[in-house]
Amino acid sequence: MTYEHNGASALDYLSCGYGQSRLSFRGPERSLDAPYGVFIGGTETYGKFVARPFPALLEDQTGLTSVNLGVINAGIETVHSDPTVLRIARGAAFVVLQVMGPQYVSNAFYSVHPRRNDRFIRAKPPLVALYPQLDFTEFHFVGHLLSSLRRASPQAFGRVVLECRKAWLTSVIGMIRRVERPVVLLWLPHVAGQTGRAADPFVDEQLLAPLRKRSAGLVQVLPSGAVQDVGTAGMVFGAMEAFAAADLPNPLMHGLIATRLKTVLEDLGMV
Repeated sequence: MTYEHNGASALDYLSCGYGQSRLSFRGPERSLDAPYGVFIGGTETYGKFVARPFPALLEDQTGLTSVNLGVINAGIETVHSDPTVLRIARGAAFVVLQVMGPQYVSNAFYSVHPRRNDRFIRAKPPLVALYPQLDFTEFHFVGHLLSSLRRASPQAFGRVVLECRKAWLTSVIGMIRRVERPVVLLWLPHVAGQTGRAADPFVDEQLLAPLRKRSAGLVQVLPSGAVQDVGTAGMVFGAMEAFAAADLPNPLMHGLIATRLKTVLEDLGMV
């Protein structure tokens, strides 16, 4: 594993804002006058630790302006009701919407931060009743909460997963309807065994099936053997960020995503 000793501060993300949104997006800020494509997503779309994320690479390949509305630690709840995001998306030639984790959506069991969706805010009475043995004041992040729920009771955890999936699906369908433009869904499934993590129990083909007929297309991109072999080569991060970097797309993966999207968008006549 390699990293830059001068840390991620050496990588200028050119963070920018649009309109009245309180969100910070990956720059540089793009013109919204000419035809453009919009990319909405979380940390992967933002392109943390990489100099040229896939929206920028796709712009290089097609010549069409790419507006990167990726937000670090965002879930669908961060963007689905943001008026500025919706306004920009409605003016786009197309929208690429990353499939972001259902666990990062407020649901019948717990609430997340409205912008930092990885932050756990509070447990609701049904979750307290389901897990009376847990002290929920100890949790500040969704990931920590869910790993503890899974260990405490795998059976009860299954109920939480189902509720997260239900709430997420409602949010994504609502987002697609409000955008009113062709939406291509981008699914970057976690590979079982990568960085020692278990397979993602929240997203699968069954969950995404209802979205196929509501979207222009669904693009699934898995890391190739070459992508996995190079690890974090070409990424810029500090020593304390090595674990986080290993779990995010490297430059080669961003190139693979851009190439796959270009093919699909060309087939759809959007670029």
